[in-house]
Amino acid sequence: MTGKKEVLRVHNLKINLKRERRSYPLVKGVDFSLYEGETVALVGESGSGKSLTALSIMGLLPKPPLEIESGEILFDGRDLNKLSETEMEKIRGDKISMIFQEPMTALNPVFTVGEQIAEVLRYHRNYDKKSALAEAEKLLAHVGIPEPAKRAASYPHQLSGGMRQRAMIAMALACSPRILIADEPTTALDVTIQAQILKLLLDLKKEYGTTILLITHDLGVVAQAAQRTMVMYLGKILENALTDELFKKPIHPYTQGLLNSIPRIAAQKGPLTVIPGFVPNPWEIQQGCGFAPRCPKASERCFKEIPPYKEYGEGHWAACWEA
Repeated sequence: MTGKKEVLRVHNLKINLKRERRSYPLVKGVDFSLYEGETVALVGESGSGKSLTALSIMGLLPKPPLEIESGEILFDGRDLNKLSETEMEKIRGDKISMIFQEPMTALNPVFTVGEQIAEVLRYHRNYDKKSALAEAEKLLAHVGIPEPAKRAASYPHQLSGGMRQRAMIAMALACSPRILIADEPTTALDVTIQAQILKLLLDLKKEYGTTILLITHDLGVVAQAAQRTMVMYLGKILENALTDELFKKPIHPYTQGLLNSIPRIAAQKGPLTVIPGFVPNPWEIQQGCGFAPRCPKASERCFKEIPPYKEYGEGHWAACWEA
């Protein structure tokens, strides 16, 4: 992106699952960059490798059974894959933070919400206990939680789903990180609360200048929030473009299928359009394009050869033999 500073570069990331003395590829050579102040959406069906990619950036992959076979995750000139756990702890929660998919399981049930936010400040900013708790209350108020002192003294189960998600956002933003990874931040919430959380993230991004990697399967959220969108399927990024361009001129048949499956109330006639078939299991041996068995445009070549990643317009990349 012209004029923007690159803050993170993921190059040829490959993640495998070790199972019964065999290794199965889950993420298959992912490449992308994040630039200062932008919101990038990573979309795709469940099982496509979105969350694994995010966890690898955070250094939180469970090893075993998962392993990073190869690849670089470059941040401030350092490969995060090569850092020790002690070194990653200094980055995680400070310079790179993550909002997890389900706040009820991400928050510790035996500590109050205020204590958990305060812990981040005490570790990364050397606050004393009293100052950290006071700052935690300010952060809760900042993300729109009423009666922040009362909520700070509450345990996670005493808060609603929307408040828990706001508390997670407060914790993630406590140290004004340069990169915020939001993994399905609105999935488990009511529609009205989803809109509030999304607006909150975008408002806070403007205030802090944070780069956001938004992981979602909701294309409505993508259209509203993201400047750029990457489409992932079966461990590979199949298309990458500015969001407006992607929605107007999708190149890959998978992207076209995702966009065609969005319900359109005014123009809907007959059944919804769906992508046929299912995402294969990662331990099924495959050749060629992973989407070929479900693709209406697939040729014989698609089943045998992996398509190259090509630029079809300025900043619009896709991997498809039949594009």
